[in-house]
Amino acid sequence: MNLSAKELRACEDEELVKLAQAQNQPALEILITRHCAKLRTALISRYGKRFEQDAYDAVQNAGIKAYKNIKSFKGDSSFYSWFYSIAVNEAKTIFRKAKYDRYDTIDQTYDDSDKKVYEPEDPDRQINPIVATDNRLLRTLVMKQVDKLSEKLRIVVYHCDILGYKPREVAKMFQLDETTVRTRLHNGHKKLLANLQNIRNDLLG
Repeated sequence: MNLSAKELRACEDEELVKLAQAQNQPALEILITRHCAKLRTALISRYGKRFEQDAYDAVQNAGIKAYKNIKSFKGDSSFYSWFYSIAVNEAKTIFRKAKYDRYDTIDQTYDDSDKKVYEPEDPDRQINPIVATDNRLLRTLVMKQVDKLSEKLRIVVYHCDILGYKPREVAKMFQLDETTVRTRLHNGHKKLLANLQNIRNDLLG
């Protein structure tokens, strides 16, 4: 099946994956390019603006690996989820080689003007620990605690609260039910608030 570039760009990821695995190079290029900017934003939000160039390099490396290994993608998760995992691993490798400590710069790089924050639409209007923290030092503590969350909770918190995606968008990215995403977001907030309370008690005690 020969599709024009315009027709390929209109395809969903699932269809592009099938075409790419059938050695349709334009489909593969469109599929990878579609998510590169999103992944760079995710990595910069996670590690700070100081590492913008490294985040760019990590996504480039991830794109090369995805390009070479597309046939190994089995469709157990969304393509974005698979690509995201590769990009995060590439970023960790780059940062480890450079001996970076990203927490040293969070208080210098984390700024309200650079982040879109999603406020959960839950009926109880649960407090978002990241939104509620207006002190840069405290933001540093919050970001450290976010990174300590389990992978399932961390991914949802990063994409909803830091990157500004809505639960339904994150659900589509990672092939999850929207209810599951909202539950993980709620549990992530609950865990963060509990950990921050423990830190506060330790400081006051």
